[in-house]
Amino acid sequence: MHSLTRWLAIGTVAVLGICLPPISRAQTAAPSAPPKAGAGSSTGDQADLPIYRPPLRGAPAGRLGAATRGGTAAVSTLDVMAPDHVGLTRQEQPTLYWFAASPIAVRLQLTLVSEDAEKPLIEVDLRPALGAGIHAFRLADTKAKLQIDREYEWSVAAIVDPAARSKDEIASGVIERVAGQAGSPTDLAAATRAYASDGIWYDAFDAASRDVDRNPRDPRAHLRRAALLDQVGLKTAAAFERGLAK
Repeated sequence: MHSLTRWLAIGTVAVLGICLPPISRAQTAAPSAPPKAGAGSSTGDQADLPIYRPPLRGAPAGRLGAATRGGTAAVSTLDVMAPDHVGLTRQEQPTLYWFAASPIAVRLQLTLVSEDAEKPLIEVDLRPALGAGIHAFRLADTKAKLQIDREYEWSVAAIVDPAARSKDEIASGVIERVAGQAGSPTDLAAATRAYASDGIWYDAFDAASRDVDRNPRDPRAHLRRAALLDQVGLKTAAAFERGLAK
């Protein structure tokens, strides 16, 4: 059983006792279909959109949408911006992104734990989600550093009732750092496409997000980020992002 699930189940944050099966290391990139209709628009050239090619892997395991032990959700849609398999990064301290479909008034907590650890690497409160949209958490602002070829599970929990942590609504994903040059690209659109083609999900999404932050009124930047979200099944976040491109 992966450590975060074990930690959350026996500690203060109870999750469903979910076990993430082991996943083979990425060797090459598997081809994926081009973005589906709706991922682009007449505003942006389809050739400009990134195509994420997931790494070859074993049984799919990774993202879990917000859920509680009782199987019902009290807050709006809460998702981590992660694929439904182990997502890759070349960064020692990547930025993690999560999405709220509407404002969340309750306390939010981010947890990161290594696959072979008994306790979280970090467990920190997040800024309140005062508005709907995609939010960022920079590991570079903490002491947490990812080791190469080690899986980490991370989650965002909405603490509905501080006195009954089993009611926490939790979305989680899995990240693994792989060897390779991280780089500091200046052409973020090109970097988004390159990372996506190489199967480096977290770095592709970070480049796309920094592009949005740099050019918030450029519809093409929003469409590139929406295309990535569509390709890993994060439809609600993708639709929200496409709405910002109009």
